[in-house]
Amino acid sequence: MKTFAVKKQENHEHQTSKRILVVDSQPITRDTCLLALRTKGFDPMGAESTQVGLNAIQLEPPDLIICDANTNASGEISLVQALRTHPNTAIIPIVFLLTSLTRSALHKSVLIGVNACLARPIEAEELFQVVSSQLKKQAVLHEHYARSPAYPSALSSLYQISDNTDSPLSQALQFISDNHTQPIALSDVAQFVGYSPAYLTTQMKKQTGQTIQQWIIQLRMATACSLLTNTNSSVEGIASQVGYQNTTHFFRQFRRLYGTTPQVWRNQRWQIVSP
Repeated sequence: MKTFAVKKQENHEHQTSKRILVVDSQPITRDTCLLALRTKGFDPMGAESTQVGLNAIQLEPPDLIICDANTNASGEISLVQALRTHPNTAIIPIVFLLTSLTRSALHKSVLIGVNACLARPIEAEELFQVVSSQLKKQAVLHEHYARSPAYPSALSSLYQISDNTDSPLSQALQFISDNHTQPIALSDVAQFVGYSPAYLTTQMKKQTGQTIQQWIIQLRMATACSLLTNTNSSVEGIASQVGYQNTTHFFRQFRRLYGTTPQVWRNQRWQIVSP
């Protein structure tokens, strides 16, 4: 399971430059993108492979990712899947660079969760338009998720507790964050930290206001919401991706939190973020 750092939100008077990661094995293309982005005031960084890119993302998630999609298809798919199935990175816009914008290539990109595609050779103005558009959509999603029950105020407790890596509660929350899309239960978390299920539940409720099961459900729903917004995956497929083998159970939990079905929720979000 990939784990990703939580990007701290700064409340400065002037917004800091957006950090953009460019993943491309071709130095000329990569450097050209980096230079063009710097001229527009962005804070770009380069990575020569998807693995180097993932390492950089785990240290500090960027605001947007531009990725070459022609040299290592399995690596690119793994990168997108790793980001889309983790709540801290699920709504980061991903732009693919393609040699040819064929219908098949575009279709495959959308299916795995890519937000936009650009054809080589890259035109600077097209690059800026796509980056600007995707960052605006991301801002709308951030605003939505800030008010969404999928990201309750208690999440701040998770990050604060996680700062103390020696704390059993920190280890429990990290275990949940890393494995919430797997079929885990209270007993799994308790065994991991060496507490009895009853004692762990009491301490977690006291410190965060949430039970272990509530944390698992809410993180699963957060990931599901991101997948519903950012991918074309079926609702049944998303249920499986976030740990629900029983689709009916997933529907029931989703409706309990949002008062509607996943498909209706998805249609509403797509209307919000459509250009």
